[in-house]
Amino acid sequence: MAWADGDIAEFERDAFGRFVERPSSVWAGRGFGPKFCLARSHSGATPALAATPVPDAPATSGAPIAECPADFTGPSMDGVPDGFVSEEDRAMFMELWMAGDPRADLDDGSNTGRQDLRTDDSDLAFFISKYAEGCQ
Repeated sequence: MAWADGDIAEFERDAFGRFVERPSSVWAGRGFGPKFCLARSHSGATPALAATPVPDAPATSGAPIAECPADFTGPSMDGVPDGFVSEEDRAMFMELWMAGDPRADLDDGSNTGRQDLRTDDSDLAFFISKYAEGCQ
């Protein structure tokens, strides 16, 4: 996934191995605004990590996902969820995710909130979808 002009785009490889935009993506056309930019993929930077299959078994050592997974903090940026999704939550998540912090491990790629004991692109995609939904 990548950011372009305020919209999220998902890419896949064509028959020649080139990256092309996937028009039927669930992310296609969803705007995230100019505040978000993904510089590079953590798993794409390490081919061995990108090729590692996601295990079917849920992780056992991770903390349970909060009722509102996109709520990381309140206005004071103290890490205590406040029941609302805001710019502070996005900023804190991105800081944790870019640092590879285990607190940013939200999903294993199944979009179910099941943790996989690593911080990768599936966590970012899950956070973006939950951030867009807000707390309900």
